[in-house]
Amino acid sequence: TKLTEFYDAETGEHIRRTRGYIELFCQELGISPEDTKIIADAAPLHDIGKIGIPDAILQKKGPLNPEEWEIMKSHATIGGEALSESEVPVIQIARQIAIGHHEKYNGNGYPFGLKGEEIPLAARIMAIADVYDALRSPRPYKEGFDHTKTYNIIVNGDNKTHPEDFDPKILEIFKKNHRKLAMIYDQYLEKP
Repeated sequence: TKLTEFYDAETGEHIRRTRGYIELFCQELGISPEDTKIIADAAPLHDIGKIGIPDAILQKKGPLNPEEWEIMKSHATIGGEALSESEVPVIQIARQIAIGHHEKYNGNGYPFGLKGEEIPLAARIMAIADVYDALRSPRPYKEGFDHTKTYNIIVNGDNKTHPEDFDPKILEIFKKNHRKLAMIYDQYLEKP
């Protein structure tokens, strides 16, 4: 049932928002409608590896300690493993996204410390979409930020997020289209 719970937690508004962000980035990057659909269809599986993370860590109200953080980070490789057996194109892209959406363009990400174009394009797109949505959304351990604060964190950085984390081309698209991302977020707000 853990897989069903994962889908329940990830359904609805978060998936619709993420899909909207991804479609916008793909369109701006000139990716074909067919490939855009594959990437957008694959995106909801980005955190599937969290099925292997204990609930006590996933739902912890405060910050994770270093041991818990190491366990949490393993969701990227667990997700890649879970999606590794398929020849279906959408699952192959989902695997790239699951493994790579926490890699950073500057090489400071996880699980492999890939940098630049070593990171698959779909994962580089998902990285900024996921950070935007995570910053905007309330979590057990934090309030959601408004669009302006989120924009400033992504473009100027804070203690966790830095503009160098993202593909510069995709970051430029974010800057140019940030109001559209805000509209997508507002269109699919979580229902209390």
